Amino acid sequence: MQQWLPAKSIRALRDRSGFRRDGRIDTLRGIACILIVAFHVIGADSSSGMHVADDSLWRQAAVVLSPLRLPMFACLSGFLFHYEVTGWQAGRGEMLRKLRRLGIPLVIVSTLFYTAACHTPSHFCTGSPLSNIVFPYAHFWYLQASLIIFAVTIGIFALANAAGVDPKRTAVVLFTASAIAAIVLPSVEPNVFSLDGAILLLPFFMLGLVFHAFGLLDLCDSHPVIRYSCGGVLAAALAVIMAVRWNMPLERMLGPELFRILIFLGCSMVSCVAMLLLRQSVPSLARLGAYSYSIYLFHPFFTGGSRITLDWLFGTVPNGVVFPVGLAAGLALPVALHLLTVKHRIPALLLLGINRAPERGRANHAAALPRASR
Repeated sequence: MQQWLPAKSIRALRDRSGFRRDGRIDTLRGIACILIVAFHVIGADSSSGMHVADDSLWRQAAVVLSPLRLPMFACLSGFLFHYEVTGWQAGRGEMLRKLRRLGIPLVIVSTLFYTAACHTPSHFCTGSPLSNIVFPYAHFWYLQASLIIFAVTIGIFALANAAGVDPKRTAVVLFTASAIAAIVLPSVEPNVFSLDGAILLLPFFMLGLVFHAFGLLDLCDSHPVIRYSCGGVLAAALAVIMAVRWNMPLERMLGPELFRILIFLGCSMVSCVAMLLLRQSVPSLARLGAYSYSIYLFHPFFTGGSRITLDWLFGTVPNGVVFPVGLAAGLALPVALHLLTVKHRIPALLLLGINRAPERGRANHAAALPRASR
Protein backbone atom coordinates (compact mmCIF):
# COMPACT_ATOMS: atom_id res chain seq x y z
CA MET A 1 0.00 0.00 0.00
CA GLN A 2 1.35 3.40 -0.95
CA GLN A 3 2.04 5.74 1.94
CA TRP A 4 2.50 9.47 1.86
CA LEU A 5 5.65 9.49 3.98
CA PRO A 6 7.93 6.97 5.68
CA ALA A 7 6.29 5.62 8.81
CA LYS A 8 8.96 7.13 11.06
CA SER A 9 8.06 10.67 10.01
CA ILE A 10 4.31 10.54 9.59
CA ARG A 11 1.71 11.78 11.99
CA ALA A 12 -0.91 9.61 10.37
CA LEU A 13 -4.65 9.70 10.43
CA ARG A 14 -6.51 6.67 9.18
CA ASP A 15 -9.68 7.15 7.26
CA ARG A 16 -12.38 4.52 7.35
CA SER A 17 -10.88 2.73 4.32
CA GLY A 18 -7.67 2.04 6.20
CA PHE A 19 -5.54 4.33 4.00
CA ARG A 20 -3.00 6.48 5.80
CA ARG A 21 -3.29 10.24 5.68
CA ASP A 22 -0.91 12.90 6.92
CA GLY A 23 -2.81 15.59 8.79
CA ARG A 24 -0.09 18.14 8.10
CA ILE A 25 -0.31 17.68 4.33
CA ASP A 26 -4.12 17.72 4.44
CA THR A 27 -3.88 20.96 6.41
CA LEU A 28 -1.92 22.54 3.54
CA ARG A 29 -4.54 21.26 1.12
CA GLY A 30 -7.22 22.84 3.27
CA ILE A 31 -5.43 26.20 3.19
CA ALA A 32 -5.08 25.96 -0.60
CA CYS A 33 -8.80 25.15 -0.89
CA ILE A 34 -9.77 28.23 1.12
CA LEU A 35 -7.55 30.47 -1.01
CA ILE A 36 -8.88 29.07 -4.29
CA VAL A 37 -12.52 29.35 -3.28
CA ALA A 38 -11.93 32.88 -1.93
CA PHE A 39 -10.31 33.85 -5.24
CA HIS A 40 -13.32 32.68 -7.24
CA VAL A 41 -15.74 34.41 -4.88
CA ILE A 42 -13.85 37.67 -5.45
CA GLY A 43 -13.50 36.98 -9.17
CA ALA A 44 -10.57 36.78 -11.56
CA ASP A 45 -11.32 40.28 -12.90
CA SER A 46 -13.85 43.08 -12.56
CA SER A 47 -16.32 41.26 -14.82
CA SER A 48 -16.62 38.15 -12.62
CA GLY A 49 -17.29 37.17 -9.03
CA MET A 50 -18.07 40.15 -6.82
CA HIS A 51 -17.24 42.53 -9.73
CA VAL A 52 -14.79 44.50 -7.61
CA ALA A 53 -12.45 47.04 -9.20
CA ASP A 54 -8.91 46.05 -10.09
CA ASP A 55 -7.49 48.56 -7.59
CA SER A 56 -9.69 47.43 -4.68
CA LEU A 57 -8.34 45.76 -1.53
CA TRP A 58 -10.23 42.59 -2.48
CA ARG A 59 -8.36 42.34 -5.76
CA GLN A 60 -5.01 43.21 -4.20
CA ALA A 61 -5.45 40.47 -1.59
CA ALA A 62 -6.28 37.96 -4.32
CA VAL A 63 -3.13 38.93 -6.27
CA VAL A 64 -0.80 38.79 -3.26
CA LEU A 65 -2.01 35.30 -2.30
CA SER A 66 -1.71 33.90 -5.84
CA PRO A 67 1.58 32.03 -5.11
CA LEU A 68 -0.23 29.88 -2.55
CA ARG A 69 -3.13 28.67 -4.66
CA LEU A 70 -2.63 26.35 -7.63
CA PRO A 71 1.18 26.17 -7.25
CA MET A 72 0.63 24.73 -3.77
CA PHE A 73 -1.84 22.17 -5.14
CA ALA A 74 0.65 21.15 -7.84
CA CYS A 75 3.49 20.95 -5.30
CA LEU A 76 1.44 18.73 -2.98
CA SER A 77 0.44 16.50 -5.91
CA GLY A 78 4.12 16.01 -6.72
CA PHE A 79 4.93 15.34 -3.07
CA LEU A 80 2.30 12.60 -2.95
CA PHE A 81 3.22 11.09 -6.32
CA HIS A 82 4.62 7.55 -6.28
CA TYR A 83 7.72 8.49 -8.24
CA GLU A 84 9.48 5.11 -8.28
CA VAL A 85 7.67 3.83 -11.38
CA THR A 86 8.99 0.30 -11.71
CA GLY A 87 8.33 -0.22 -15.40
CA TRP A 88 5.96 0.25 -18.31
CA GLN A 89 3.25 -1.98 -16.85
CA ALA A 90 3.23 -0.08 -13.55
CA GLY A 91 3.31 3.23 -15.40
CA ARG A 92 0.41 2.19 -17.60
CA GLY A 93 -1.68 1.19 -14.62
CA GLU A 94 -0.89 4.46 -12.82
CA MET A 95 -1.82 6.52 -15.88
CA LEU A 96 -5.11 4.66 -16.31
CA ARG A 97 -5.97 5.50 -12.70
CA LYS A 98 -5.20 9.16 -13.34
CA LEU A 99 -7.33 9.14 -16.48
CA ARG A 100 -10.24 7.74 -14.53
CA ARG A 101 -9.82 10.08 -11.56
CA LEU A 102 -9.26 13.26 -13.59
CA GLY A 103 -10.50 12.54 -17.11
CA ILE A 104 -14.04 11.34 -16.36
CA PRO A 105 -14.93 14.32 -14.11
CA LEU A 106 -13.30 16.63 -16.68
CA VAL A 107 -15.81 15.47 -19.30
CA ILE A 108 -18.90 15.13 -17.11
CA VAL A 109 -18.53 18.00 -14.64
CA SER A 110 -17.34 20.53 -17.23
CA THR A 111 -20.39 19.71 -19.36
CA LEU A 112 -22.68 20.17 -16.35
CA PHE A 113 -20.96 23.47 -15.54
CA TYR A 114 -21.33 24.68 -19.14
CA THR A 115 -25.02 23.76 -19.11
CA ALA A 116 -25.58 25.58 -15.82
CA ALA A 117 -23.64 28.63 -17.04
CA CYS A 118 -25.82 28.90 -20.13
CA HIS A 119 -28.97 29.05 -17.97
CA THR A 120 -27.67 31.65 -15.49
CA PRO A 121 -26.11 35.13 -15.75
CA SER A 122 -22.55 33.91 -16.39
CA HIS A 123 -19.73 34.68 -18.81
CA PHE A 124 -18.72 30.97 -18.85
CA CYS A 125 -21.31 30.08 -21.50
CA THR A 126 -18.66 30.03 -24.22
CA GLY A 127 -17.48 27.44 -26.71
CA SER A 128 -19.19 24.05 -26.64
CA PRO A 129 -19.06 20.98 -24.38
CA LEU A 130 -16.57 19.35 -26.78
CA SER A 131 -14.29 22.37 -27.23
CA ASN A 132 -14.33 22.95 -23.47
CA ILE A 133 -12.83 19.49 -22.99
CA VAL A 134 -10.07 20.08 -25.53
CA PHE A 135 -9.22 23.70 -24.71
CA PRO A 136 -8.95 25.55 -21.37
CA TYR A 137 -12.35 26.22 -19.83
CA ALA A 138 -13.09 27.82 -16.46
CA HIS A 139 -11.21 26.07 -13.65
CA PHE A 140 -11.16 22.73 -15.49
CA TRP A 141 -7.93 23.69 -17.24
CA TYR A 142 -6.11 22.48 -14.14
CA LEU A 143 -7.40 18.94 -14.72
CA GLN A 144 -6.16 19.04 -18.31
CA ALA A 145 -2.77 20.34 -17.25
CA SER A 146 -2.54 17.71 -14.49
CA LEU A 147 -3.14 14.89 -16.96
CA ILE A 148 -0.29 16.17 -19.12
CA ILE A 149 1.97 16.49 -16.07
CA PHE A 150 1.22 12.94 -14.93
CA ALA A 151 1.68 11.52 -18.43
CA VAL A 152 5.07 13.24 -18.86
CA THR A 153 6.27 12.34 -15.37
CA ILE A 154 5.16 8.70 -15.50
CA GLY A 155 6.63 8.22 -18.99
CA ILE A 156 10.00 9.75 -18.14
CA PHE A 157 10.35 7.82 -14.88
CA ALA A 158 9.46 4.57 -16.66
CA LEU A 159 12.14 5.31 -19.29
CA ALA A 160 14.68 6.19 -16.59
CA ASN A 161 13.89 2.99 -14.73
CA ALA A 162 14.37 0.96 -17.90
CA ALA A 163 17.75 2.67 -18.41
CA GLY A 164 18.78 2.01 -14.81
CA VAL A 165 18.89 5.70 -13.83
CA ASP A 166 18.44 6.53 -10.14
CA PRO A 167 14.90 7.96 -9.60
CA LYS A 168 16.30 10.71 -7.38
CA ARG A 169 18.62 11.88 -10.14
CA THR A 170 15.72 11.79 -12.57
CA ALA A 171 13.67 13.95 -10.19
CA VAL A 172 16.41 16.59 -9.95
CA VAL A 173 16.92 16.68 -13.72
CA LEU A 174 13.17 16.99 -14.33
CA PHE A 175 12.83 19.78 -11.79
CA THR A 176 15.69 21.74 -13.34
CA ALA A 177 14.53 21.19 -16.90
CA SER A 178 10.91 22.07 -16.12
CA ALA A 179 11.91 25.31 -14.36
CA ILE A 180 14.03 26.35 -17.36
CA ALA A 181 11.23 25.40 -19.76
CA ALA A 182 8.70 27.50 -17.83
CA ILE A 183 10.99 30.52 -18.19
CA VAL A 184 12.20 30.24 -21.78
CA LEU A 185 9.34 28.58 -23.69
CA PRO A 186 6.87 30.95 -25.35
CA SER A 187 3.14 30.74 -24.79
CA VAL A 188 1.54 27.82 -26.62
CA GLU A 189 -0.92 28.64 -29.39
CA PRO A 190 -3.35 27.00 -29.76
CA ASN A 191 -3.33 26.05 -26.09
CA VAL A 192 -4.63 22.51 -26.60
CA PHE A 193 -5.43 20.68 -23.36
CA SER A 194 -3.94 23.55 -21.34
CA LEU A 195 -0.39 22.69 -22.37
CA ASP A 196 0.65 26.22 -21.39
CA GLY A 197 -0.64 25.67 -17.87
CA ALA A 198 1.08 22.29 -17.65
CA ILE A 199 4.44 23.88 -18.54
CA LEU A 200 3.93 26.53 -15.87
CA LEU A 201 2.86 24.09 -13.11
CA LEU A 202 5.30 21.25 -13.83
CA PRO A 203 8.17 22.86 -11.85
CA PHE A 204 5.97 22.99 -8.75
CA PHE A 205 4.95 19.37 -9.18
CA MET A 206 8.60 18.40 -9.48
CA LEU A 207 9.52 20.55 -6.48
CA GLY A 208 7.16 18.51 -4.32
CA LEU A 209 8.49 15.28 -5.82
CA VAL A 210 12.09 16.26 -5.01
CA PHE A 211 11.10 17.03 -1.43
CA HIS A 212 9.60 13.55 -1.15
CA ALA A 213 12.39 11.73 -2.97
CA PHE A 214 15.15 13.16 -0.78
CA GLY A 215 13.22 13.04 2.46
CA LEU A 216 13.73 16.74 3.08
CA LEU A 217 10.77 16.92 5.43
CA ASP A 218 12.31 14.15 7.53
CA LEU A 219 15.46 16.28 7.83
CA CYS A 220 13.45 19.26 9.00
CA ASP A 221 11.46 17.11 11.44
CA SER A 222 14.70 15.75 12.89
CA HIS A 223 16.21 19.23 13.25
CA PRO A 224 13.51 21.74 14.26
CA VAL A 225 16.06 24.56 14.28
CA ILE A 226 16.71 23.96 10.57
CA ARG A 227 13.00 23.83 9.89
CA TYR A 228 12.09 27.12 11.53
CA SER A 229 15.28 28.89 10.45
CA CYS A 230 14.65 27.96 6.83
CA GLY A 231 11.04 29.01 7.20
CA GLY A 232 12.07 32.42 8.51
CA VAL A 233 14.60 32.95 5.74
CA LEU A 234 12.07 31.92 3.11
CA ALA A 235 9.41 34.19 4.57
CA ALA A 236 11.86 37.10 4.42
CA ALA A 237 12.76 36.23 0.83
CA LEU A 238 9.06 36.18 -0.07
CA ALA A 239 8.64 39.65 1.40
CA VAL A 240 11.56 40.92 -0.70
CA ILE A 241 10.19 39.31 -3.86
CA MET A 242 6.75 40.81 -3.25
CA ALA A 243 8.32 44.26 -2.74
CA VAL A 244 10.01 43.89 -6.12
CA ARG A 245 6.69 42.74 -7.55
CA TRP A 246 4.99 45.99 -6.58
CA ASN A 247 7.85 48.35 -7.47
CA MET A 248 8.66 46.51 -10.69
CA PRO A 249 12.02 48.20 -11.42
CA LEU A 250 13.22 45.11 -13.28
CA GLU A 251 10.33 45.05 -15.71
CA ARG A 252 11.98 47.62 -17.97
CA MET A 253 15.22 45.59 -17.99
CA LEU A 254 13.78 42.11 -18.51
CA GLY A 255 10.63 42.82 -20.46
CA PRO A 256 7.10 42.46 -19.03
CA GLU A 257 6.54 38.79 -19.97
CA LEU A 258 9.86 37.45 -18.66
CA PHE A 259 9.50 39.61 -15.55
CA ARG A 260 6.03 38.23 -14.89
CA ILE A 261 7.19 34.61 -15.22
CA LEU A 262 10.25 35.10 -13.01
CA ILE A 263 8.25 36.84 -10.27
CA PHE A 264 5.53 34.19 -10.39
CA LEU A 265 8.01 31.31 -10.22
CA GLY A 266 10.08 32.99 -7.51
CA CYS A 267 7.16 33.91 -5.26
CA SER A 268 5.45 30.57 -5.72
CA MET A 269 8.56 28.42 -5.20
CA VAL A 270 9.47 30.28 -2.04
CA SER A 271 5.90 30.09 -0.76
CA CYS A 272 5.56 26.35 -1.43
CA VAL A 273 8.86 25.53 0.27
CA ALA A 274 8.01 27.74 3.26
CA MET A 275 4.61 26.11 3.68
CA LEU A 276 6.10 22.61 3.47
CA LEU A 277 8.78 23.45 6.04
CA LEU A 278 6.42 25.14 8.47
CA ARG A 279 3.51 22.75 8.08
CA GLN A 280 1.43 21.94 11.15
CA SER A 281 -1.58 19.71 11.60
CA VAL A 282 -4.80 21.65 12.21
CA PRO A 283 -7.67 19.11 12.49
CA SER A 284 -10.38 21.33 11.00
CA LEU A 285 -8.22 22.30 8.02
CA ALA A 286 -6.98 18.72 7.60
CA ARG A 287 -10.54 17.42 7.45
CA LEU A 288 -11.35 20.06 4.83
CA GLY A 289 -8.21 19.23 2.86
CA ALA A 290 -9.22 15.57 2.68
CA TYR A 291 -11.96 16.68 0.27
CA SER A 292 -9.74 19.06 -1.72
CA TYR A 293 -10.45 17.43 -5.09
CA SER A 294 -14.22 17.59 -4.66
CA ILE A 295 -14.01 21.18 -3.44
CA TYR A 296 -11.94 22.14 -6.46
CA LEU A 297 -14.32 20.43 -8.88
CA PHE A 298 -17.60 21.76 -7.58
CA HIS A 299 -16.99 25.02 -5.71
CA PRO A 300 -17.82 27.34 -8.68
CA PHE A 301 -21.33 25.85 -8.82
CA PHE A 302 -21.94 27.01 -5.26
CA THR A 303 -19.97 30.26 -5.13
CA GLY A 304 -21.83 31.53 -8.19
CA GLY A 305 -25.09 29.99 -7.03
CA SER A 306 -24.90 31.67 -3.63
CA ARG A 307 -24.24 35.06 -5.21
CA ILE A 308 -27.16 34.67 -7.62
CA THR A 309 -29.43 33.56 -4.76
CA LEU A 310 -28.47 36.56 -2.61
CA ASP A 311 -29.12 38.93 -5.52
CA TRP A 312 -32.49 37.30 -6.15
CA LEU A 313 -33.58 37.43 -2.50
CA PHE A 314 -32.21 40.79 -1.40
CA GLY A 315 -31.17 42.73 -4.49
CA THR A 316 -27.86 44.54 -4.01
CA VAL A 317 -25.89 42.86 -1.21
CA PRO A 318 -22.69 44.31 0.33
CA ASN A 319 -19.45 42.52 -0.50
CA GLY A 320 -18.94 41.99 3.23
CA VAL A 321 -21.92 39.61 3.09
CA VAL A 322 -21.36 38.10 -0.37
CA PHE A 323 -17.79 37.02 0.44
CA PRO A 324 -18.36 34.97 3.63
CA VAL A 325 -21.56 33.40 2.27
CA GLY A 326 -19.86 32.46 -1.01
CA LEU A 327 -16.78 31.14 0.81
CA ALA A 328 -18.86 29.00 3.17
CA ALA A 329 -21.00 27.66 0.32
CA GLY A 330 -17.96 26.92 -1.87
CA LEU A 331 -16.29 24.93 0.91
CA ALA A 332 -19.15 23.15 2.66
CA LEU A 333 -21.52 22.22 -0.16
CA PRO A 334 -18.94 20.35 -2.30
CA VAL A 335 -18.10 18.27 0.77
CA ALA A 336 -21.80 17.49 1.24
CA LEU A 337 -22.08 16.59 -2.45
CA HIS A 338 -19.06 14.30 -2.14
CA LEU A 339 -20.55 12.50 0.88
CA LEU A 340 -23.80 12.01 -0.98
CA THR A 341 -22.26 10.98 -4.30
CA VAL A 342 -19.58 8.60 -3.05
CA LYS A 343 -22.20 6.22 -1.66
CA HIS A 344 -23.41 5.30 -5.15
CA ARG A 345 -21.24 3.54 -7.72
CA ILE A 346 -22.24 5.30 -10.97
CA PRO A 347 -22.39 8.89 -9.61
CA ALA A 348 -19.09 8.32 -7.79
CA LEU A 349 -17.44 7.26 -11.04
CA LEU A 350 -18.94 9.98 -13.24
CA LEU A 351 -18.65 12.94 -10.89
CA LEU A 352 -15.57 12.05 -8.83
CA GLY A 353 -13.72 9.45 -10.90
CA ILE A 354 -13.92 7.02 -7.98
CA ASN A 355 -14.20 3.34 -8.81
CA ARG A 356 -16.17 1.61 -6.07
CA ALA A 357 -16.11 -1.77 -7.81
CA PRO A 358 -14.42 -4.55 -5.79
CA GLU A 359 -10.66 -4.70 -6.45
CA ARG A 360 -8.56 -7.63 -5.24
CA GLY A 361 -11.24 -8.67 -2.82
CA ARG A 362 -11.83 -5.27 -1.25
CA ALA A 363 -13.60 -2.06 -2.12
CA ASN A 364 -11.44 0.50 -3.82
CA HIS A 365 -13.18 3.39 -2.15
CA ALA A 366 -15.35 2.03 0.59
CA ALA A 367 -15.53 5.13 2.71
CA ALA A 368 -16.76 8.67 2.40
CA LEU A 369 -13.25 10.07 2.76
CA PRO A 370 -11.16 9.98 -0.41
CA ARG A 371 -7.99 7.94 -0.71
CA ALA A 372 -4.73 9.39 0.47
CA SER A 373 -3.47 9.54 -3.11
CA ARG A 374 -5.43 10.16 -6.23
